[in-house]
Amino acid sequence: MRALDFHIKKYNDGGNNAGDPNSSLGNIVSLVNTLRGNYSSTNPAKKYFSYPRPFRWSSTSIVVPSLVPAISTDPATDGGFPSGHTNAAFLSAIAMAYAIPERYQELLTRASELGNNRIVAGMHSPLDVMGGRVMATALAAAILSDPNNTILKQAAYDDAHSKLLTQTSTAADRFSDYAKNKQEYTGRLTYGFSQINSTTNPMAVPKGAEVLLETRLPYLDSTERRWVLATTGLPSGYPVLDDAEGWGRLNLFAAADGYGAFASDVTVTMDAYKGGFNALDRWRNDISGIGKLTKEGTGTLKLQGNNTYSGGTQIDGGTLEGNSETAFGSGDVANNGGTLIKNVSGKMTIGGNYTQAAGGTLELKLSSNHDLLEIKGVVKPDGKLRLNFSNNYVPDNGVVTIITHGKDQRNGQFSSVDAVGLPSQYKVKVIYNSDSIQLAVDTAAPSGSSGYTGISLDSSNYSWAIKAIDALASKGIIQGTSDKTFSPGTKISRADMVVLLVRALNLKAEFTSNFSDVNKSDYYYESLGIAKQLGLVNGMEENIFDPKKEITREDLMVLCVRALKLSGNYAQGNVADLSKFADSTKIAPYAVEGVASLVKLGIVEGSDNGINPLGTATRAEAAVIIYRMMNMK
Repeated sequence: MRALDFHIKKYNDGGNNAGDPNSSLGNIVSLVNTLRGNYSSTNPAKKYFSYPRPFRWSSTSIVVPSLVPAISTDPATDGGFPSGHTNAAFLSAIAMAYAIPERYQELLTRASELGNNRIVAGMHSPLDVMGGRVMATALAAAILSDPNNTILKQAAYDDAHSKLLTQTSTAADRFSDYAKNKQEYTGRLTYGFSQINSTTNPMAVPKGAEVLLETRLPYLDSTERRWVLATTGLPSGYPVLDDAEGWGRLNLFAAADGYGAFASDVTVTMDAYKGGFNALDRWRNDISGIGKLTKEGTGTLKLQGNNTYSGGTQIDGGTLEGNSETAFGSGDVANNGGTLIKNVSGKMTIGGNYTQAAGGTLELKLSSNHDLLEIKGVVKPDGKLRLNFSNNYVPDNGVVTIITHGKDQRNGQFSSVDAVGLPSQYKVKVIYNSDSIQLAVDTAAPSGSSGYTGISLDSSNYSWAIKAIDALASKGIIQGTSDKTFSPGTKISRADMVVLLVRALNLKAEFTSNFSDVNKSDYYYESLGIAKQLGLVNGMEENIFDPKKEITREDLMVLCVRALKLSGNYAQGNVADLSKFADSTKIAPYAVEGVASLVKLGIVEGSDNGINPLGTATRAEAAVIIYRMMNMK
């Protein structure tokens, strides 16, 4: 064993640099280098504290000798507190998180992992690593607050969003599990140490710390971001973390999830046209406090925590979506002119009254008979009620309760009702009772030559497509071009094909960006955003999709195969599967696998010994292909 140890080379823990400042992502590299610059070394602190590394504590503390680097003969030159590697990791992560706030928590988790690895390697104690994180947080805030770095910060952010985030990743994402990230990051903040000092000291937010959330919460001002930091900080009393300025108690992972409490009234103005988190964000913390939340602007904010704030909720503009039973706290809710969405399976509770003005919209997402909005107090409905049916749900008993309220405490009715996602042969009627609002669903399907809402088809030319169109129409996946026509021979656009695939395969994803030639008012906006996020579509140069362009048959088949891969129902084909088609050589190289796979799966059969890859696809052809995809064995 002694001879083996003699031949093992001591490991190199020097690390590598941030990259090339002259590369296409050079501004991000420069921002990292700036945060890790001349003033960010831990060496002065190590010299001051002279705290020994673990391998100097005792001879028995060394478990794996080969992991110990060459040990200096002078213990004073290799102090352990604070950890330099941890400091460097957090400085790099915070710099990149500033430029790429969409990966804010993932980057922080990676930095904390690197710090933890220093403990595993025996190079540092948990206190060393905690100190390295605290030091990096303070240094990062100071450097990011420096006016001389304003231009560089913006350039790094712009590079990330115009170059880096436009790429499609092919590697596995080790940090895709939010719950795991949160558990590991939070545990590494204190490493399980007991609180040794007062546990009741108020949270102090250091001067300038709000810059650390500047790109992650861009719709809040500096004071509001300080309140976020104040309401998400750690309790007092932990060793190392009770510094006078408050850097040690900051919890940036939690702060990225919004307020932890409303100590006073909070107004959030999100302007969707600015993109990013201004268009869409979510707060995942459990929000307490006595304050009121007012939502303004045009963007969308999702509340996902188990909230108890009591000051009430007001929507003056944009969208406020609730993703938990108590998303809107325990107070009154007033919708003065925006959209309030209940998007949680089962029951959601409004603890007080609900008032909706003529310009407001209440959207209820319905996927089962158990979906219910419970209003504890008075309800004053006006404006629009939108019923968003999902997962092919149709009330099975004809009548379903969607809202309950205090007995005899309703004043008014919704001025209009829209049903989205419900097969169009079903009609809904709202029933107002003394303590509830119900839906009556008429399940009688009207007659028509195609079996669907009177839409006419030329059965002599498109009899092969009627069954598929009927089935998709009954599920609300496909619609006619008017009340009475389907237009099966009309060419289908690139956007419409994506819409059909997203609906048919129930593809879902949260997204914060879309193609530059797609507007939020476009009916295909959500579907294209989901498809882009999932990698179903990549678009063209300069983030262009050309949504209204007619789609070729080979491009349609490529999209279908990508969608099948996402849904996990896929068998790969090859050139041999195309041998029976006389025009198979016309298929573009990038499309060969897609076309061959659909042929192998029996989804595409061709016609007259041809596959017609360069022809433009029709609405009837698209319906048949999607119908076959949905009915694969």
